[in-house]
Amino acid sequence: MPSFWRATRFRVAVTAFAASAVVLGAVSVWFVLQARGRLETAAAQLAGAHADAIVQLLNTGARPGDLPLLVRDSIYEVKDQRGASLASCPVLREATLAAYDTDVTLRPYQYDRSALASVGCAPELRGLDDDLTLHVVHADSGDSKYEVFAGAQLDPEGQVAVDSARTVLAAGVPAVALLIGVIAWLAVRRSLRPVEAIRGEVAEIGAHDLGRRVPDPRTGDEIARRAGTMNTMLARLDEAVTRAEPVHLASPRAGGIATRTPEKHSGTPSPASPSRCP
Repeated sequence: MPSFWRATRFRVAVTAFAASAVVLGAVSVWFVLQARGRLETAAAQLAGAHADAIVQLLNTGARPGDLPLLVRDSIYEVKDQRGASLASCPVLREATLAAYDTDVTLRPYQYDRSALASVGCAPELRGLDDDLTLHVVHADSGDSKYEVFAGAQLDPEGQVAVDSARTVLAAGVPAVALLIGVIAWLAVRRSLRPVEAIRGEVAEIGAHDLGRRVPDPRTGDEIARRAGTMNTMLARLDEAVTRAEPVHLASPRAGGIATRTPEKHSGTPSPASPSRCP
C-alpha cells in the first residue's frame, strides 16, 4: 500500500484532480457571480427608475400621503429628515426599506399586502408567499425634505436559472474533476507500461543472458530512446564479455604452465630440494 501512494500515476492523478477542481471551481464561482451581478444590476436600474419617478412627484408638490394613488407597480418607502416613515408600499410592519444600494429581505409577516395603501404594489406581490428580497436604491427629493427608498425584485426566472446553475455546478465540478483524475491515471499507466516492461526485462537479464534485449516500444518518444540506449549498452556489454572469454579460456592451454604459490621455508630444507655446499 505505501508504494501505491508513492506511485507516479497516483500522484499525477491527484494533481490533475486538484488542479482541475480548483480551475473549474474558480470558473464556476466567477460564472455564478457574473450572472448574479447582472440580475442585481437590472434590479438596481429598475429600482432607480422608480425612485426617480417618486422624487419627481415629490418635487412637483405631491405629498407622501398621495403616493399610493399616484404610484403603481413600485415598492417604496418615503421617510422624512428625522427618519420617520411617511408612506410605503406595501404597508410595513416593524420593518423598513431604509438601505443604500443593497439587498433587503422582508418576511411575510413584516408587510401587509391586504391594506388599501398596498394596492399600488399589488402586482409586485402577486403569487409571493415566501420572503420578499429587494434590491433597494436611495434617492433624496430636491429640497432634501424626503428620503426615498425604492426596491425591485431580482428577475424570478433569472434567479431560478442562477440557482439551477449553482446546483448543477456544485455537483458537476467535483464529478468532472474526478473524471479528469481517472483519465490522467489511465493515461499515465498506459504511458508507463513500456517502462515497466523495460524494468522487468533488465531485472531478468543475468551475467550469462547479455544477448537479451529490452523491448522497444517504437513510439519515437523519450521511452523509446531510453530503450534504445539500454539495448546499446547491453550490446556493448555482450561484446566486451564475448571478447574477454576466449582469453581466459586459452591461457591455461596455451602456456601449459601452472603458477604455484611459493612455499614458506621454516629453516629445515625440504627433502626434495638439494642441499647447498658451503
